[in-house]
Amino acid sequence: MIPAAEARAQFGSRLRQLREDSGLSGRDFAARVGWAASKVSRLEHGKQTATPHDVVAWTEAARVPIQVQDELLAELRQMRLEYAAWRRQLRRGTAARQRRA
Repeated sequence: MIPAAEARAQFGSRLRQLREDSGLSGRDFAARVGWAASKVSRLEHGKQTATPHDVVAWTEAARVPIQVQDELLAELRQMRLEYAAWRRQLRRGTAARQRRA
């Protein structure tokens, strides 16, 4: 699994845990946020990268402390930075990395 996909999956697991801790099913949670249930599923399974707006809406719907929201936003920011670095590396190609190996 590529690092970005792995990071999204881990982030999604954290979101799922918050939803489960709130005692809501995926459908009930989606209704509370005003999203389709498929979006909740995609975020929880790491198939879609959350936006900062998504994280704020999620934490408000799960009714978690603001500190948790801040932690998740910082984690999302870091994940996006790492993804951007990975994309830059791919753009340059892998020949140099293969030669080093």
